[in-house]
Amino acid sequence: MKKTIVKYSVTLFLITLSVAILLSYVNLLTRDKIAKISAKEAETARLEVVKSISYDDIITTDYDNLWIAKSNEAVKGYIVNEKSQGYGGEIDIYVGMDNSFNITGVKIISMSETAGLGTNAQSDSFLSQFIGKSKGVTYSKKTPDSNEIQALTGATVTTNAVCMGVANAIELASEVAAEEGQK
Repeated sequence: MKKTIVKYSVTLFLITLSVAILLSYVNLLTRDKIAKISAKEAETARLEVVKSISYDDIITTDYDNLWIAKSNEAVKGYIVNEKSQGYGGEIDIYVGMDNSFNITGVKIISMSETAGLGTNAQSDSFLSQFIGKSKGVTYSKKTPDSNEIQALTGATVTTNAVCMGVANAIELASEVAAEEGQK
């Protein structure tokens, strides 16, 4: 009996060790490719949220999550990558805004929200509601006012998380602009 337990334990250990080594090797092989794909998705999101602004270049800043769109050294807009806590976990959002801090675009690049409810936040019909909104944007479960968006039915935690991410992005951009005397 004792011999059988040792035999099964050693067999299970060897299988587990083999699988762990194999997974480590696959991770090593795919890590760089995954990083390149993630970087490309982030770049695409940055360009998408300011596509309505006429600019020549996007300048990186001292902030890891803020970029400035410029044309002839004049600030034309801002791009902020904000993360907020939704119902199912972290929501990674890119927010574009013009130099008056009016939203030009919002793009969610990753989320773990409930399928069919919270994941509807990625739809164009939901995200397009933010365009033209400004500081203090909120949501409403009823008919929204001028600086409100219509909440997703059954997903108010997700709606709130996206609104908070957008509001925080506007706040960061306006603080940076004030610090640098751009606005």
